[in-house]
Amino acid sequence: MSTIESFTSVVEVELPHAALAWWVSEGAAIKQVLVDHYGAEVSGDALPPPRDCAALRAQLRLAAPCLAEFTDRIRCAFDARKACAVLVPRLGLAELCTDDKRKAAFALAALVGDPTANIPFDHVIWDVQDHGGMSTRHTSFSENDREADYHADNGALRVPERFFLLYVVQGASCGGGVSLIRDGRVLRRQLEEMPEGRSAVKILAEAIVPRRVPKAFRRYADVAEDGYKYTPILTESAPPMWRWRKDKVYDGLAKHPEYATAEVRHAVDMLADLLENGPDQIRQLVPTDGMIIVNNHLALHGRTAFTDSARHLLRLRFHEPSR
Repeated sequence: MSTIESFTSVVEVELPHAALAWWVSEGAAIKQVLVDHYGAEVSGDALPPPRDCAALRAQLRLAAPCLAEFTDRIRCAFDARKACAVLVPRLGLAELCTDDKRKAAFALAALVGDPTANIPFDHVIWDVQDHGGMSTRHTSFSENDREADYHADNGALRVPERFFLLYVVQGASCGGGVSLIRDGRVLRRQLEEMPEGRSAVKILAEAIVPRRVPKAFRRYADVAEDGYKYTPILTESAPPMWRWRKDKVYDGLAKHPEYATAEVRHAVDMLADLLENGPDQIRQLVPTDGMIIVNNHLALHGRTAFTDSARHLLRLRFHEPSR
């Protein structure tokens, strides 16, 4: 518990054993709702953002009361217990085909919030898989097997999605691919408790730091003409709390040394060291058929490296629900 406010960093929400068969009883109705909403059958890997999120959510609540009750419990963990992440150890989808797993994860996300496109693409669901040597271009964290440093998703956007979820179709048998989470509230408190920490927090909240935004994302983000976004790293007046990705921050300071004062460098180094070596890191190996939902406005997340090429996750991002 924090001395600043009462919260629980990670809350586990389990489906009762009898409810694990929810897709058997509600899957057909969910798929019909999707057909009605989109006007035709849409494969799970090509689902676009809903035309009317609130209307789709209302239809899903009627068609899938068991899933709706479960997602209400997830929302309660975020809203009442102020969790930065919710872990679901088993969702009851292990025996389904991958297309049905995608549609089930989409329905769950649509009941919690408003699903968004994985820009620069126009589909909602992203398959997180190692492309290995098959790709000749640069790959993102979700397309390779390397360690992913701490970051917030879609940090280039003016207001990134509040949530993202990862559903594990097939976990890594090598023991790698562990999800890493830092609760942003704990992170700030830890900094303030360090020597020179309060001044570092002040600098991180006030100093402008440039970060280059990839060309494919610039039309969705508020960027300067040079393709850089200029913001503080720590913000509490507007989400997200932390705009951080180590390589982009250090690259931005190197390319724009006029922003890299000794004070800024020292504060950034303190934060980077705390993220890498500090206490209270949350390490969560989400099992096959498990799911984790993260509050992207509060948490920074990463991942350990892995060697099992069969590892397969589904990722969806979503905003607060529209009414």
